[in-house]
Amino acid sequence: MLVVGGSQAGDGRAQGKGIAYSVELKGEIDLTRKHELEQALTDAKDKRARLVILRLDTPGGGGATTRAMIDELLAARLPVVVYVAPDGAHAGSAGVCS
Repeated sequence: MLVVGGSQAGDGRAQGKGIAYSVELKGEIDLTRKHELEQALTDAKDKRARLVILRLDTPGGGGATTRAMIDELLAARLPVVVYVAPDGAHAGSAGVCS
């Protein structure tokens, strides 16, 4: 997890405009990845981020979990950018829908 573009206050909360919260989801789309996504969205909100950057590298996974993660992304109160990274990464099967 990384906070980009701004300063960190003593209490750990990000301040300033232009804050982006970055997180990597790597591995099969499962309940662990779902929990990681939920935690990232919560952390971004707590840090007052204005944007979440989600780096994705997955072979795919369960359809029900994918739908639940999509619902989380659609309900997020801040923009979420998802991209496949790093070089050689992929978003197969359920990862394409995320």
